[in-house]
Amino acid sequence: MKSHLDAIALLELDFVYGLLQPKKIPTPSQESDIVAFASAPLSTATSQESYNYVSHKIVIEKAQKAIGSFEDEGSTKRVSIPLKENRPQEMPDILRQFESYRVKLEREHENHLNESKTADIYTMTDLLTPYFLDTQEYGARFHIHLLEDSNSSMFLWAEHVAHFLKSIQRSKAIVSFSYYQIDTTEGTSQVYLGHTKQKVKRPLYASSPQNTLTFVLSDHIGLAWQNPTIYKSLKAWSEHSFVAMVSMLPEYMWSRSSLRKGFSMYTHSALHMGTNDSLKPEYDFFDTQNLKEHLTIPVLAYDDSSFAHLGRLLTKEKKQWIHTYIFTTSDETQHKKTKESKDREPKERVESYLATATSNARRLAIYASVLPLHYDVLRQLISKKELGDTLDAFAEFYFGGLLDKEKSEGKVYDFYAGVRRELLHYIGMDEAKEIFVLLDGAIRQALDINYSLIDLLYLNPKSTYLGDEKDHKLAEMLLEILSEIGLFYTTAKENLAVSKDTIHLNTNSFQMGSEDGRDNEKPVHTVTFEHDFAIAKYPVTFAEYDLYCEDTGAKKPDDEGWGRVDRPVINVSWDDAQKYCKWLSQKSGQDYRLPSEAEWEYACRADTTTKWSFGDDVEKLKDYAWYTKNSESKTQEVGKKKENPWGLYDMHGNVWEWCQDSWVDNYINTPRDGTVHEDESTSSKVLRGGSWLSYGNGSRSAYRFSRYVDSLRINIVGFRLLRTLP
Repeated sequence: MKSHLDAIALLELDFVYGLLQPKKIPTPSQESDIVAFASAPLSTATSQESYNYVSHKIVIEKAQKAIGSFEDEGSTKRVSIPLKENRPQEMPDILRQFESYRVKLEREHENHLNESKTADIYTMTDLLTPYFLDTQEYGARFHIHLLEDSNSSMFLWAEHVAHFLKSIQRSKAIVSFSYYQIDTTEGTSQVYLGHTKQKVKRPLYASSPQNTLTFVLSDHIGLAWQNPTIYKSLKAWSEHSFVAMVSMLPEYMWSRSSLRKGFSMYTHSALHMGTNDSLKPEYDFFDTQNLKEHLTIPVLAYDDSSFAHLGRLLTKEKKQWIHTYIFTTSDETQHKKTKESKDREPKERVESYLATATSNARRLAIYASVLPLHYDVLRQLISKKELGDTLDAFAEFYFGGLLDKEKSEGKVYDFYAGVRRELLHYIGMDEAKEIFVLLDGAIRQALDINYSLIDLLYLNPKSTYLGDEKDHKLAEMLLEILSEIGLFYTTAKENLAVSKDTIHLNTNSFQMGSEDGRDNEKPVHTVTFEHDFAIAKYPVTFAEYDLYCEDTGAKKPDDEGWGRVDRPVINVSWDDAQKYCKWLSQKSGQDYRLPSEAEWEYACRADTTTKWSFGDDVEKLKDYAWYTKNSESKTQEVGKKKENPWGLYDMHGNVWEWCQDSWVDNYINTPRDGTVHEDESTSSKVLRGGSWLSYGNGSRSAYRFSRYVDSLRINIVGFRLLRTLP
């Protein structure tokens, strides 16, 4: 039997080398070149140690197996790999379709006598000179309005839109052309003139409705398509021109978009080049009056056949039927906002996707499981046609229920939790390792970076790109990928922990304490810092603390069965926090420590003087904190609630956070410069912020708490990192 790896190698080799050598399609005789690539270091800037994450020999053997040949079971016959040339995705010949409308109409009406003008000329000149009709009167020339959906998902179809625009602008059948964008991101739609922010407030009235076409290019994914407002607008436009939608999604996916909200049927036009009101349904499902209250609009697939049908409809060639949708425009029938359920298990998501997706879409999901899901990587694969004719597969993947679009940050997307792991387990770790190694150079090209993806896992805190959020997000993704497929060293994980997100604060003076609080929060006093500092966005998580334990042999703290990874570490004492800071400082070359009590309150308040950083209304606490009323009696993942004005998360609730200071009963003799208050006579240390068990009052910005440090480890206490800036 051929191994699973052999099958994958045969299936994927043309894709891999299309990526690595985009300007040249390799042939089987180029075996030595491919092996040379596989045996070369991943990055000249990467040390020997850093690319030894996988055996050099294994890479060469797998590359040779992929490009060479294998033996059929029971046979010595050598079978070479069939390499196929990538061919560009076929686009509908819109230009030809418009020209055919024009030529047909001109030929049909070129000898039609204009009786009125001929009679006028004869009356004035006494000469019988025939005057023929202008073919434009019969629609031989078109006025075009183009509305492009500007929802973020439309990036997949940028090439289609560009092709459509180019075809329209080149056609001799087009008299005038107007370009608009329609924003469907939110629940209501707004039309803008071109790429400007100039709003178009009125429907697009046409001076010559009988010769005007309005095309709406969309994938019907934006939230506005779930609201009747947009159908009202299109209804108004359809009264002054012929309006048609062009769906960028393949037709078999229309039921997954907002088109499912319409009633699908076939119609024909009773008039030549009329408005949408001239469309007549195949069956009398609607009475005439009822139909006028709805939007009747043809929906075209982006292919030759659909545009040919439209052409025959507009020229009234025989009785041409066209695929049409009918949408309600009534406010009484509000479209309910539908969202992807987040409660589905990762395994269920993956199994459902693989069971219904096409082969190309399944193939793409396999690649995506070992790729950083970045906009530019997806665009590279689309624009270079590395997967052949698979733009439809991208649509299936993008809308297939695997991606959590709410977790996207800029150009970086992510799977729902656990989905990547399920996909990696589905394809097997050996295959995943090979795909990752071979795709490294291609992804670097797409992202326009000159360092290896592996280098991202060896971030130097002093490097020029450390503070780039894109690199942090990619590094986190890569760590997840490599952790699953076993291609990492502890050093890589340590250094990713070092690159933790922090907020740099340029300090000033602030009022510390609260006159309305407890006695230990008084007196309110002015603190004036003499140093700036950087404080972590989130409390230290289990994922980060576990790295320390693995490296030092320290015992991993109990998670109480609540889960680890992105939950804040708990059951750690003040001494444990000190040891972690010392370890991290040695690994990073930076001086990490616990915040002083003044530094903590300054960061928490974020230039506010209210009870909480968001104000005095305790009802809003649920939006910013996990506390007794919403925590479900346990910690929750960090960063899931709203941040404070300075971008810090979980400053209220989730876990109490250790500070460096010794406890003191009031502020009478505490430092006024924000430094640490130390008292060797007590082993009690300060805790701040409240926890999942706290009530609202206990999570106030000024609220103070204390515990003795002697081996105290409880499930409501964690800590946050800080370092002084030079």
